[in-house]
Amino acid sequence: MRSGKKYPFPEFPTKIRETFGKLAQELPDDEVHDLNTRLTQTIRMFAARDERYQSGLMSTSLRIAQVCETLLSRYDNFKKRERELIVGAVRYFILQRDGLPDDTPFLGLEDDVQVLNYVLEQLGLDKLAVELDLLE
Repeated sequence: MRSGKKYPFPEFPTKIRETFGKLAQELPDDEVHDLNTRLTQTIRMFAARDERYQSGLMSTSLRIAQVCETLLSRYDNFKKRERELIVGAVRYFILQRDGLPDDTPFLGLEDDVQVLNYVLEQLGLDKLAVELDLLE
């Protein structure tokens, strides 16, 4: 790994590294389509959440989903290892009970943002990084 990385994966907690590692697999085209469908379902779930959390969670989850959709739409343009990283990030976001459960007020998507931004950095797509604004 190059030095100067903003999202150094080895510094992530063990549970996040292990979970992401299990989720990061290259998929055939039909399963990529299914993953995109599950991504849409996840966004609908966030939209249906209790309004106390909806504003911040929804805007952050929408930003994450937009980046995930962009990566999945370009899936065929990436190499095998890059595809694995993309699938890992999307699956990690879809997984509600990950390193930090997504329904945890204010911080539930922090680990999802960190994982996605790590993947974007590995892909050289840092410009797509998602910021987590805790004041939303």
